[in-house]
Amino acid sequence: MLKRQFVLAIMGVLGLAILGSTLLDLWTQGRVTMNTPLFHWLLLSAFAAVFWQGGITVLKAANRHVRAATLFIVGSAVTVVVAYILLRWTGRLADAGLALVLLDCLMTSYVLHAAWQMIHALAPARDESSIRTDDTEAVSGLRK
Repeated sequence: MLKRQFVLAIMGVLGLAILGSTLLDLWTQGRVTMNTPLFHWLLLSAFAAVFWQGGITVLKAANRHVRAATLFIVGSAVTVVVAYILLRWTGRLADAGLALVLLDCLMTSYVLHAAWQMIHALAPARDESSIRTDDTEAVSGLRK
């Protein structure tokens, strides 16, 4: 599933990277000019978000998403502060997009790690000696 998300995210990012300015002009009838560096940061943020939002589905399904939700709330508050500091320090709006990328990278690393740990903790242990490789063994076991 992660492979499909990756492919769709790449297609979406590439499509918006190519057509984003044109779409903005059409949508706003040319009244809004694109801040290209900010747009690139937002595309990168959206790309990173695909991974953690896909992974959090696993945590939600097992009702183990509270830590991720808490991290997102705290991380979002920190992101606002970081964006404000960057904006005041550099004066470039695009740097606010960098703060979003940092949040999405944090969420991606936490959520994928937590989902991976949960899946492996819940998966039954596999003992290779108990796996039957021959159908005749399975049939003879039923006859007893």
